[in-house]
Amino acid sequence: MNINNLEIYQFLIKILNNKPKKINSTKMLIDLIETQIDKGEENFEIPVRVSRKLLYSNATGEVIESVQEKTVQNYKAKNLQQELDKTIDEQQVSRDFFSNLGIRPVICENATEGNQAKEFWMELQRIDNSFNQEVKSALVNDDANFKVAQPHIPANRLDIVYEKTKFDEIKISRRAKFFFNKDGELILRKPKGIAFMLYLVVGYISNWIILFSSILLFVMYVYSKSVWLIYLSFTYIVVLTLFSFSAHKNKYKRLHSLVQRRIIKAPEFLLHIDQFNADLELNRPTDFNIAKITEYYSSCPICQSRILVDYGDETYKYYMVGRCRNAPDAHVYTFDRVTLKGFFLGHEAYLK
Repeated sequence: MNINNLEIYQFLIKILNNKPKKINSTKMLIDLIETQIDKGEENFEIPVRVSRKLLYSNATGEVIESVQEKTVQNYKAKNLQQELDKTIDEQQVSRDFFSNLGIRPVICENATEGNQAKEFWMELQRIDNSFNQEVKSALVNDDANFKVAQPHIPANRLDIVYEKTKFDEIKISRRAKFFFNKDGELILRKPKGIAFMLYLVVGYISNWIILFSSILLFVMYVYSKSVWLIYLSFTYIVVLTLFSFSAHKNKYKRLHSLVQRRIIKAPEFLLHIDQFNADLELNRPTDFNIAKITEYYSSCPICQSRILVDYGDETYKYYMVGRCRNAPDAHVYTFDRVTLKGFFLGHEAYLK
């Protein structure tokens, strides 16, 4: 594979930007690579050093003068390396990319003395394609000689592995915050769990009572022969019917299916208006059912887009599947929330 260093850096930027949630380490990696691209010379073979404080400042938005050394001392080259390895190894496309090149990007840092500033840079080191030899990082640090994770080439390059988004990165509604604890869990037999079920039952019954009352009111207006009241009540009934049907389908019916499915798409009333996606799963680690708000995601090995868990079509209507956001009907994968693995459901020609 003929490819230059610039294309490697651009590929790294692409897979790092594709991560659904970017922590500070991810943002620092992106900034480090972008600096290498902007300031690199001679085919980008000479690493560009960037201070740790500057990377942290750009990642968090803080003014660099206000960044204290003790704040950034936990960010070491090995932490950035672990985040980079994780990003590469969780996607088949990136694993194949670097294994075919026989190259592994390594984050390095300088040894500091006194008030000397800590600096990071990236080196592209060649590795043995047999993957039988241990690959060591080139960190210039006393305790930084750790093994770089060896690339793994799966038998099927279109298999995927799902991950969970941390709950503190999921925005939920105020109603959900009242019922669910700080870990996003709701124990159904505890007081808040019982209150949540009563809230649903009361809401469900109230919807139908209001609807039937409106229909009765419409009949009364028909007998009164008041035209404008008839039109007004009829319009009200139509709007209310659509609202009740939508609530029944997307809220109550969906939550009722949670007992059987064990995982569903989280209803909108549990999510903040800025939260695009989340899942609601039901676990039973003890004698109590525990509902938990979470989010499963992966990366599409075909187009590198984000994969989200969704309902299957007619063929897999009783299953949850992983759908690529770029091609939700073509790039579809199985979903197993126990093993967190998935397999491509499309045509076998994709494997060629």
